[in-house]
Amino acid sequence: MLTGRLPSVVLPFLLQLLLDDNRFTEVPPDFFRGLRSLLEWELPRDLRRLSSLRWFSASNARLTGAPTHLLGDGSAYPDLTSVLLSNNQLSGMVPASFASRWLITLDLSNNRLSGPIGFIANLPTIMTLLIDGNSFSGPLPDFTALDGLVVFTAAHNLLTGVVPPSLVRLNLLSSVSLTDNFLQGSLPVFASNVNTDMAIAAFNNNFCRPDHGSCDPRVDNLITIAAAFGFPEVLAASWRGNDPYDGWIGVYCDGGGGGKITRLDLSRLGLSGFIDPAFGSLTWLVANNLTGEIPVSITWLPSLRLLDVADNALEGTLEFRADVDVWADGNPNLHVRSCSPLGTPEEMSFRNLAGTIVMVLIVMALS
Repeated sequence: MLTGRLPSVVLPFLLQLLLDDNRFTEVPPDFFRGLRSLLEWELPRDLRRLSSLRWFSASNARLTGAPTHLLGDGSAYPDLTSVLLSNNQLSGMVPASFASRWLITLDLSNNRLSGPIGFIANLPTIMTLLIDGNSFSGPLPDFTALDGLVVFTAAHNLLTGVVPPSLVRLNLLSSVSLTDNFLQGSLPVFASNVNTDMAIAAFNNNFCRPDHGSCDPRVDNLITIAAAFGFPEVLAASWRGNDPYDGWIGVYCDGGGGGKITRLDLSRLGLSGFIDPAFGSLTWLVANNLTGEIPVSITWLPSLRLLDVADNALEGTLEFRADVDVWADGNPNLHVRSCSPLGTPEEMSFRNLAGTIVMVLIVMALS
């Protein structure tokens, strides 16, 4: 086991460097200058031994591997204030458990990191947060606890969902970059003293319109439904603009553009989530792997004739009209008025009952 300060070396042909399981106390600033052929090196697995670590900088250092040794359980580095890891080849996810009481600067920009960014909410003292140029996905978290945030860059990722008002309302915020994602909803309005890239982001995200203003009510309704599934990328990539009839995956409207949404077919997209009350405005739904309670608003749909929610994980107690047939097998915690075997959903969906338009709500668990 080696200890002490790493030496300054000149090894121009060295391709790989392994320093695991030692007790080095310092890396000199010129350590990498003589390693001009070094292709990659990983963060040491024994970083957790450095319990007094306050500042870690390894930007543009050809680092590879996952950042979990450094950005794992925040209790391993209680005094950490700055982590600079930009322009490397780090991959994998930042653990949701990563938290810090004193971290002021976190720079993960221009790596190959992925997964959700919920860990951001665990950094209450953060002032500079740079995560641009990765493959982070999912929605932006709640920024309420980050009242000291000054700079936030998240451009060039795969982020979905709406820009939370808690980010827009931060008093100390001076710079925001969100371009080149799949963000939806209305274009956010930041304070005039905040430097943003909204002029560009308005066109290379999926906001409902490139200028400030409200979305079409149908768009708002569908975005609420997407939220129930965690804003999946497959929907965010397609559900763009302010007209759901304009090629939105799974969306069918009555009478073309401007008409009422009458059918939403989200089958075989690998989605999971719960039934949001916004589903109550639809006349046809096909989805999968749903959990939670069925909103009462669905029982009020005047044209509903068949509800198929078999083989999900739904719960609660609902009572439907006598002319509504319910298929609910495979939901042990869901209690409904009746369950009637009236044929397949496909047969029922095309059935005309005495000239009445039949509404069919199908919530299928598809593998």
